[in-house]
Amino acid sequence: MTKTQCPDRRQTTVVISIAVLIFLLCTVVALQGGLLPREPAGQADLQGSLWQLIPLQMLQMFVLGFKVLGILIPLWLSATGWGYPIRRYLLQKASTPFILQPAIGTALILLIAWASAWGGRLNQTTAWGLCIVGITIFIIQLLQPTYRHIILTHRIQLKWLFILPIPMVALFTVAAACPPKTLWSVEAFGYDAISYHLQLPRQWLEQGAMQGLPHNVYSYFPSLFEVGYMMIAAMQGSMQGSIYAAQFYHASATILGAAILGLAVARRFGSFSGWISASALIAMPWTLIIGSSAYNEGFVLMMAASAVFILTVPDQID
Repeated sequence: MTKTQCPDRRQTTVVISIAVLIFLLCTVVALQGGLLPREPAGQADLQGSLWQLIPLQMLQMFVLGFKVLGILIPLWLSATGWGYPIRRYLLQKASTPFILQPAIGTALILLIAWASAWGGRLNQTTAWGLCIVGITIFIIQLLQPTYRHIILTHRIQLKWLFILPIPMVALFTVAAACPPKTLWSVEAFGYDAISYHLQLPRQWLEQGAMQGLPHNVYSYFPSLFEVGYMMIAAMQGSMQGSIYAAQFYHASATILGAAILGLAVARRFGSFSGWISASALIAMPWTLIIGSSAYNEGFVLMMAASAVFILTVPDQID
C-alpha cells in the first residue's frame, strides 16, 4: 500500500458519510414540506409531529425502497449485461467508460421487449428471462481476467464535489415515491403518466399484446419506453403494483443520463465543470418534474447524453 492510498480511502469514507447525512436530511425536509412540519400548532405539537411523522414516513420509504430495488436491480444489471457486447465490438477503446454500458444495454433490452410485446410474447416469464440472460452476460463479463483484475485492484476515490448533486437526488427520491396525481400541478398533476405512460402498459398486459387502442390515440405512438413499464408490470404481476418501480426506473435513468453528460463535460473541460453540469441538469425544475414521474424524457436524456459522450470524445470510435 502506498502512502497516498490511506488518505484517499479516508477522504472517500468522509465524503460518503457526509453525502449520506445530507441525503437523509434533505429527504426529511422534503417529506415534511420544509424545515418545519406543515402547520405546527406549537412547540409541543412540533415535537410530536417530528417524532411521529418522520419515523413513519421514513419507514414507509425504506419498505417501498426494498420493493422497488427488487425490480430495479435486476433491470439495471441485465441492461449492463446486454450492453456489454455492443460496448465491446462498437466502442473498443479501453477509455470507453463503464457507465455507458447500462445506458446502451437499456436501448437493446427495450428493443427486444418491444418486439416481444408486439408479438404478444411479453409476459412474466419472458420479462424475467430477459433479465436473467442479461445478468448472466454481466457475470461472464466480470469473470474475465481483465475485468476481474480491475475490480480487485480498483479503489473508488470520491472527491468533495460528489456531495454537490446529493440534495437534488434526495428530492428526486422523495418525488418518485409519491403516488401519481399528487405532485406537479404545472404538469397537470402528471396527466400523461395516468393517461398513457402507465395506462397503456396495463391494458396491453390485460390484452396479451401491444397494439393500437381505438379509445387512446397515444397507443399508436412507437412506445419504446412504455414497453419498459410494461416489462416492469409483467415482472411484478400487475401495473398497479409496479407504479413506484416504474417511477424510480425513469428517475434512475434521468440521473444516469446526467452523470454521463457530466462525465462527457469533465473529459473536455475538467472535473469541476463536469460535476457542475451534472448537478445543474438534475437541479432544473423541469428535469425534476418529468424525471420523477413515469414519463419517457429521462430515457431520451440518458441515451442522448451517451451519444453526446461518444461523439464529443474523439478516441471513443475507431
